[in-house]
Amino acid sequence: MKKIIIGEHFKNYYLTSGVTRDNFVFENCMPEFMAEASKLLGVPRDGIKVCNIIINKGTEDLILKTLEHCEDDIRRKLLVRDFLCAKIMYVLLWEINGRETDSMVALRNGINAIIDNNWADFAKFHPTCPMPHDITNLARKLGKIELNIFLYDCKSAYLQQAINNYISRREPYSVTVFTTKNRLSSYCYQVGNIIECPHDFMQRDVRNFVQVVEANTEK
Repeated sequence: MKKIIIGEHFKNYYLTSGVTRDNFVFENCMPEFMAEASKLLGVPRDGIKVCNIIINKGTEDLILKTLEHCEDDIRRKLLVRDFLCAKIMYVLLWEINGRETDSMVALRNGINAIIDNNWADFAKFHPTCPMPHDITNLARKLGKIELNIFLYDCKSAYLQQAINNYISRREPYSVTVFTTKNRLSSYCYQVGNIIECPHDFMQRDVRNFVQVVEANTEK
C-alpha cells in the first residue's frame, strides 16, 4: 500500500478551496495525489462552489470513438467543447441544488450521448448545449466558483484544447488542471492560439512537492 505525503504549505496554498487566484497546471501528478487533491479541493469554504471534473483514459477513449462520426475538424472541436461545457454545467448545478433537477436531465443525456457513441442523440443535444459564456454568467451570479480538472493518462489534443479554452479566457474564476503526464497534450486552445506560462497560467511539477512512499502495514 502506498502513502501520499503532501507538505502543509502546498496543501494550504494549492489544495484548499478559496485560496488560489491564478490558473494553474500541475504536471507529473501521481494517481494517489490526484485522488487526495480532488478530495481536499472538494471541501467548499466561504460559500465557494467547487467544480471538480475527473476524466480518465477510458472516458477519453469513448469520446474519441464518437469523434469518428465527425466529418471534419470543426465538428470534432464542437463535440469535445459541448462535452466539457455540459459536464462543467452539470457539476455546478449539482453543487447548487444538491440533486439532479429537471433542467439537468438534458445535460446528463447529452453527456451520455457523447460517451455512448450515440451520434443521433448528440445531434439533437448540440443546439441546446450551454456555451462557455453561460458558465461564466453562472459563476458571476454565484459570486465565486473554482474549476478543477483532473486528467488521468489523457493525451487527446482535442480534449486538451477544449480545456485550454477556459484557461485562455481569463475567466472570473480560477482554473486548475492536474495531469498525470509530464506536459499538456496541447498548449493551443480551439481557435489555434497558444496559452503561455506565466501569462495564462502558473506551472508546477508535483514531484517537487509531493512524495509517495510505501506505507508500513505492520501492526
